[in-house]
Amino acid sequence: MPRHFEKRKLTYPSELLYAIVEDVKNYPQFLPWVKGSLISNRQAQHFDAKLTVGYNAFVQTSYTSRVHLTPFEKIEIEYLSGPFQHLDNQWTFKALNEQETEVDFLIDFSFKNQLLQNFMESFFNEALKRTLLAFENRAMELYSEHLNPGL
Repeated sequence: MPRHFEKRKLTYPSELLYAIVEDVKNYPQFLPWVKGSLISNRQAQHFDAKLTVGYNAFVQTSYTSRVHLTPFEKIEIEYLSGPFQHLDNQWTFKALNEQETEVDFLIDFSFKNQLLQNFMESFFNEALKRTLLAFENRAMELYSEHLNPGL
């Protein structure tokens, strides 16, 4: 079962980082493994997200989760249906000052299908690095002007 916890200090306000993680509908634009995203049942405190993920055309699968929102502080993903045995994913945002945020990221999952589980475990660390880097690059892309006006 792949499980990973990471803590990073980023030079962006917590509100901006929170907004990127909460913007699930745009994940296909910047996350390397997300091929599609469908949002439904949007409420003030949560929404449902159906994500299609895959690696090229080799493996593609979809799953549905409920995304619980605690604005600017925490985003928790509750697995609803799909190929996982379980999925636990959580983001926590702690403002250190106006321009720095400590981000905690947790992911823990296992697949129902052992073949798919073995495949994912074989490149889990690389996929995780690319995914976290994609979020950081998205922050840079969207907010570099906000942090450095006039440049």
